[in-house]
Amino acid sequence: MELKELMTGWEGYQSVRESAKQADHDERLLEVINLISNKAGLPSHKRAYLLQEAMTTSDFPYLFGEVLDRQLLAGFKDTPQVMPLICRRGTVKDFRTVHRYEISDGDQRLQEVAEKGEYLASDRDEAKYYYAIKKYGRQFDISWE
Repeated sequence: MELKELMTGWEGYQSVRESAKQADHDERLLEVINLISNKAGLPSHKRAYLLQEAMTTSDFPYLFGEVLDRQLLAGFKDTPQVMPLICRRGTVKDFRTVHRYEISDGDQRLQEVAEKGEYLASDRDEAKYYYAIKKYGRQFDISWE
């Protein structure tokens, strides 16, 4: 089949997230919800034991995966960005090593000056550093057969 023919209809299309779910996903999820909400009315000691026994990521991979994805994403969005406070963004033309130079004041603290006192000069520091851009990646093959 041509790619164009495949794209005309979406019959049989299933998203990656949906295809990863096992057939009994909904039943397992309902079991977790019932256990947490104590729908069966179990005594507290038995319910605590069942929760301890059942609450592992291997027993409920989809539930914990979805919860962790949402929590991590929410936490990431709420986290203040600190990198712009300590560095600035630049551009490079290619992947060759870049040489950068910096001239700065040696002592960043201002000295107290008495009335009609002399302002003292500060030393200058210079620095030289190198970096190179790298790229990372991976590919996966898809067969259209």
